[in-house]
Amino acid sequence: MLMSCLLGGLVIALVTASHAAFIVAADVVVRRNHKLFIETENSFWNIVELTLVTCWLMGSHLVGTGVWTAAFLFVDAAATIEEAAYFALVCFTTLGFGDIIIGPPWRLLTGFAAANGLILFGVSTAFLIRISGALLGSTKP
Repeated sequence: MLMSCLLGGLVIALVTASHAAFIVAADVVVRRNHKLFIETENSFWNIVELTLVTCWLMGSHLVGTGVWTAAFLFVDAAATIEEAAYFALVCFTTLGFGDIIIGPPWRLLTGFAAANGLILFGVSTAFLIRISGALLGSTKP
């Protein structure tokens, strides 16, 4: 159990740091292009910005599930990369199909992956709300 907690904590730290880097990078781009994205009356650029930022954040979540995939493979919780990736996505998104389960030594990792995904999807949502508010003129980016 201690090894599951240590590994889960390490993976959460790696995935969270990666996600933070993605958000900081998106924030830098938005701020550098403030006039194009925020101070324009052209709705097309608002759509472009929201689409790009959303896709960028989805890329971050895919990186996160990739790290969880590697963790599940590292502890031999999955037989193939596809199975580990599927399981990581199901856990990270808190979908929880239950068609693949992990044995007792490492099953605590599923809760860590779910908690990590739940929090980071919330962080992504908060960032998108901030960007949307800036586009609508109610806040600064």
